[in-house]
Amino acid sequence: MLYVDKCCCGCSLRTGAIIVAIIDLLFDLLHPIAVIGHYIVAKGNVEDDAWITVFFVGELIIGLIDLVFCILLIVGLRKESVSLIMTWWWWTVLQMALQVVYGIFFMFYHTTNGVSIVSFFMIMALFFYGVVVVKSHVTSVQKKRKVADELLLSESAQSAEL
Repeated sequence: MLYVDKCCCGCSLRTGAIIVAIIDLLFDLLHPIAVIGHYIVAKGNVEDDAWITVFFVGELIIGLIDLVFCILLIVGLRKESVSLIMTWWWWTVLQMALQVVYGIFFMFYHTTNGVSIVSFFMIMALFFYGVVVVKSHVTSVQKKRKVADELLLSESAQSAEL
């Protein structure tokens, strides 16, 4: 897995992870609005309205689930809970894979222009960078805890000798 020492603009990994959480939260809040708007435009303009409805309902469900995991990330960052942060990380990796499959399917099923294809890949790149930053933050937290545990054990051993 890729690891970065700092987030963009020289921010700490914790700050970068918080920025990722805020950006993800904004996407999660805007996603349902965009999906509903796109559904209204697409409905009736394709041959199989039932299939397009299933696709957009799936998008809404994924968006709502992503909102729950984003809240877990925010709580995990606040409490420095590696398990909550990694829950978001695993979901986001799975969600990105699903979004790529959905995106490719949608590009073939529905005519798109170059701007939407570029936008799609830019959003995926942004989420990929976010995944790297959050995982790097988790790795740094785990390293700090390991060092702290080793210091605590060595102090315990020294005090036991006295």
